[in-house]
Amino acid sequence: MPQRCVSRFEPHIICGLGGEGEVARTAAIRLPADPFSLMLRDMEVHFDPNLEERLTRRATQHGRKPDDFVQDVVARYLDDEDRLVEAVKRGEDALQRGEYLTHQQVHERLRRYLEP
Repeated sequence: MPQRCVSRFEPHIICGLGGEGEVARTAAIRLPADPFSLMLRDMEVHFDPNLEERLTRRATQHGRKPDDFVQDVVARYLDDEDRLVEAVKRGEDALQRGEYLTHQQVHERLRRYLEP
């Protein structure tokens, strides 16, 4: 019996992983252009009680509603993650161009930087 494969990250659904002796069929079904738009508006996130208490306490300390506080925390996390991914990509690109320091060169720079 064919199985259905659904990807949230692709704008289509691929069907048809046929079993032994079956003819595999493939079909594409168009999904909305932004499949997350409805989901994000009403998203629920469940935290363990300890984490929820920490978030609520921290939000209160900052004079914020927990929902707003969590949105800001997640946004900052994603921004930091984006910057990290970009920095790693720049490093990999530099390495491909042959722009790198040896272990000894790094050691020497740190020694000079840390000297009084």
